[in-house]
Amino acid sequence: MNSLAGGDLVAELVTARKKRGLSQAELAVRAGLPQSTIGRIEARLVSPNLETLNKILPVLGLRLHLFGDD
Repeated sequence: MNSLAGGDLVAELVTARKKRGLSQAELAVRAGLPQSTIGRIEARLVSPNLETLNKILPVLGLRLHLFGDD
């Protein structure tokens, strides 16, 4: 599974979705979300919360890594 660490999260999500040949509608169905949610995220109208990311990322074969300033 690939990791997301920094960078442009939305761009990474779109790239991963397209790489897997999924439409927004197909991703939404597999993630159990409305297609409108995927569309709003990709249009940068909203930022995905952790609950939403936890549904989307496994479908795209991605993981989120958060790093602190320790």
